[in-house]
Order: sequence, then structure tokens, then C-alpha cells
Amino acid sequence: MKTTILLITALSALTGLSQAATIIAVSATSSNDANNGTSFGAGGITALTNDPFAYNPLDPTSTSPDRATPTGGIATVFHGNHTNGQDITIEFTLASTYSVTALEPTIVVDLWGRNHSASDLDRDNDITVELFNGLTSLGIFPSFALPSAAPQYGRATFNLAPGTEITRFVITGGDTDGQGAGNYFTLAEVEMAAVPEPSSTALLGLGGLALILRRRK
Repeated sequence: MKTTILLITALSALTGLSQAATIIAVSATSSNDANNGTSFGAGGITALTNDPFAYNPLDPTSTSPDRATPTGGIATVFHGNHTNGQDITIEFTLASTYSVTALEPTIVVDLWGRNHSASDLDRDNDITVELFNGLTSLGIFPSFALPSAAPQYGRATFNLAPGTEITRFVITGGDTDGQGAGNYFTLAEVEMAAVPEPSSTALLGLGGLALILRRRK
């Protein structure tokens, strides 16, 4: 009976450990797109990090930000409308330098797109995210797309060494529109977090469980 209780306790501790995550405060600071504050009434880059939804890095699609198409003066998304053939870049700065920890070595950048029609399937389909420490690149998450169907969500993942410092990141929307009408690139919300590496979390928990059982014998 005592062994069973110890097993339940250990597994509960493992579950609690696997649910650890740190949300990293960021703000959008600049973009090369001069139209970002006016196209279709969009809210510009300030709209990218100000939605008050309950962001959960471990279950990022459990809730969603306001992804309304920016019509009728609704300012909930960033809508880029750049020169045809040119990429759109948006730079984000961390509120303070973040140092990667051994318990949470995986850095994620979560992106949500806007609600849009089937005719827009060739938009928002060539996105890259690059992390930096100052001017030094820490890695690039290559081309990925935001789906047209709900929840219009995508994630860039970086596995970094403990002690690595991050100061900013850049999101690029590639011009793969194919319509010859400029690079239309729209984002609704961007969040950043540090999460545990699943395999290391499991190994740590199993090691603790083995130690408990050994001491009971």
C-alpha cells in the first residue's frame, strides 16, 4: 500500500514538473512595412502582443487571441501590404535579456494568423523566425505556414544550450503570394515562452521514481 502511495506521489510530481513553462515578455518594435498601421484598418505592430487571452505555452491552442479580419475598423491584427517581390520583416524585443535554463531549454515562438477566406490560401505560407543575442544569430526556424482553418496557429521551436542569452527575434513573411499584388502578410498575435524538453523531463521524473523505490526496499 505504501509503495502504491509513493508511486502516485512520484507520478504526480512528474506531471507537475512537465507542466512547467515560462512566458517571456516581448514587444514588437519595428517593421519594414510602411503600410502596417493603415491597411484595412489593421492595428499595426502594436496589435501583435497586446491580446489579453489566456496564453498557455503547453497547450497553445486551448485558447486563442482575437483573430478577426480587420474590416470595419477592427484593429486586432497586423496586416502587411509590402512591395511586390519583397519580404516583410517584424522585429520583436524581449522586455529583458532571457537566459536559457537547463529545465526549460526549448524556446518557442507561437504565431496566430487571422480568419481569412479560401481565396487567401497562398498567403502567410512562407514564414521564418530567427533568434538573436544582440547582432548574433542563435538560429533560424525555416519556412512554415499558418493554416487557413482554425486555429490558424503555428510554432517555431529552438533547442538551445543552458546559459544562452536571447535579446530579440525577427519574423519574416516571404513574398510567395503569387498574385502579383504585393506581399500580403497578416498576423494576429505572437507569444514567446520557454518550455521543458519532453524527453529530459520524462527521464528526470523516472530517475526520481527509481530513487524513491530503491530507498523503500
